[in-house]
Amino acid sequence: MSGLNCLSDFAEDEKISSDTLPMSMEIRNLLLVLEEDRPPANVTSPGSLPTNLHIQQMSIERGKDGIFYIAGNSGDGGKRPAGPPIHISPSASPKIVSAAAPKKPVMV
Repeated sequence: MSGLNCLSDFAEDEKISSDTLPMSMEIRNLLLVLEEDRPPANVTSPGSLPTNLHIQQMSIERGKDGIFYIAGNSGDGGKRPAGPPIHISPSASPKIVSAAAPKKPVMV
């Protein structure tokens, strides 16, 4: 999992000028197996199980404004109506995790 920290190097730019270079990436059929490589906090803990993450299709773009835009394909040809994200668990019925996404970027 510490390798995820290194992924930020792809998005990090040196601040040479005020202009941000646009970037575009297409990711298709990516399987990530995330394994915790830090020692567990509790010595008697057997450690965590690997997390498998499959990305069927995703596009990441950075505009001249410096904002990253992430979009994905729902896998059903765009027939699924837009709505809030849904969490599906094998042990529970589907439930809404969050409402609609914010319309404006959130500045912290």
